[in-house]
Amino acid sequence: MLVQSNAPTTINNVVVKEIFPANISSYNNLTLDGIAIGGDITQGINIGSISPGQTKTITYQAQIAQAQNFSFGTTTIYDPVTITSNDPNFLPTTVNPVSILVSKSGVYGASTVSTGLTNNFWVDSFFLPLVLALLGIWLYRSKLIGVPSWVGSIQLNNKETSAQKELQNKIAMIKKTEGK
Repeated sequence: MLVQSNAPTTINNVVVKEIFPANISSYNNLTLDGIAIGGDITQGINIGSISPGQTKTITYQAQIAQAQNFSFGTTTIYDPVTITSNDPNFLPTTVNPVSILVSKSGVYGASTVSTGLTNNFWVDSFFLPLVLALLGIWLYRSKLIGVPSWVGSIQLNNKETSAQKELQNKIAMIKKTEGK
């Protein structure tokens, strides 16, 4: 915060007081013109004398409320400030409140992704399809459900049919050559 005197003479015993709103809980590292000072800005700190046109800088780090107290985007918190002095040369002044900008944003491209088993075991499980495939292979090879014998009988029927066709073709060729 910058405090500047517009008075024609030096003002003595200038006290700056800031009234923290609800979303600011505490502050630390209070400095005046870059030098650490003691005191409590919420109770008022005496920054000494200010000559005409002189500027004094007050800085501190404020602790704001938790993120859930703010909506997405930028929120402006207005922090009322009063400046007083018991000097007879001090003229009443209007002080603009300090504005604190709080930005809350999301990380683009991030979303909630399930990284483990969920409540829907059938859809989300990797292990269930694997177990079913291994069980099917085991049943096929173990002859418990008769698949190998059924496949074998089909193959045997195909071989017998092929052999019969080939035999009939050879008999037909022999008959042709004898009938000439």
